[in-house]
This record gives sequence, structure tokens and C-alpha cells, in this order.
Amino acid sequence: MKSKFPVCFSGVGKLKGNKVKLHIDDKVEPVAQPVRRLPFGYRDKVADLLKRLQEEDIIEPVGGVASRWANGLVERTNRTIEKILKIATVGKKDLQKEFRKFLVAYRSTPHTSTGCTPFSLMFGRERV
Repeated sequence: MKSKFPVCFSGVGKLKGNKVKLHIDDKVEPVAQPVRRLPFGYRDKVADLLKRLQEEDIIEPVGGVASRWANGLVERTNRTIEKILKIATVGKKDLQKEFRKFLVAYRSTPHTSTGCTPFSLMFGRERV
């Protein structure tokens, strides 16, 4: 088959112009997964690889796909952290200590979306 259709078996292919239908259960709540952290030693290599794959038209950047729901949560959390750090700066307090206090409060406060604390979801028990 490879010898009969060499065009189909050479290089790297990319399916363009086709619409794909994803069958999604509407009853399931969407969950935004956290971005995996990349070790510093791999960051340049991964950036180079992504650039090469983009140049070879294997992958393409996708913009505006992140949900407003997830972006809103991130923005709200960022505003809260910024506020805490500004208050600590004005009060001439230790920023790291104040940030750690914020994290303890955040992780031990039940969230309305889950009814559970982030700590209990992570460790299966409440913080003591």
C-alpha cells in the first residue's frame, strides 16, 4: 500500500478542513486542569521544539480558547493576592509571611463550587 500511495505515507500529515464532532455529556461540569510546570532545564528545548513544529505546520497556535469561567477564577484570585500583597507592603509586613497566611486561609476555606476546602480535596482530610 505504501508503494501504491507514496503521497499518503511521506512526511508528516495534518488533517485540515474537517470538522470534528466531540460527543460531550452536558450533565458533566467542566474542569480546568492546572498547567503542568516544566523544569527550567527543559524550557528552552520545549520552546525550540514548539517553534519548529509550528514552522513545519504540524501544530498551530490556538487563541481565545480558554473559557471565561476559568479565566475569571484566575483573575479573581490574582486580584485577591495582589490586594493582600499591597496591604502587606503598606503595613511594612513580611510579604512571604503574609502570603503564607493567605494560602493557609485560602486552602482551609470551603469553596462554594465544591462545598469542600482545597486542603481536604488534596489530602482527604481537614487541616488541623
